[in-house]
Amino acid sequence: MLKAEFKEDKKTLTLGFAGHIDTILSTQYEQELKEALAKTPGFTEDQPLDLDLILDLKDVTYIASSFIRLCVYAAKQVPKGRFTIVNSNPMIKKTFKIVGMDDLLQVS
Repeated sequence: MLKAEFKEDKKTLTLGFAGHIDTILSTQYEQELKEALAKTPGFTEDQPLDLDLILDLKDVTYIASSFIRLCVYAAKQVPKGRFTIVNSNPMIKKTFKIVGMDDLLQVS
């Protein structure tokens, strides 16, 4: 289950992911991500949200390529430079680097 925390005073939405994110879990997380975004104040389908979006991968052990697609979708929901992936383990960082998205998605 996706853990969502919205901090209105900081205009930040942090989404915490966990587990071995294969294609099946990625599909589930994608739906939960869309639901979390829709509940965020100011959400419209045609405008980026005016907030920082953080994906916390502290408890993630593996990501499938479908999760990278989810990350690209999420990054498009906020203005450029306001999307970050944090707490990813070295293998996950390497995965983002291999596909050339480590700088684009601000992975740490």
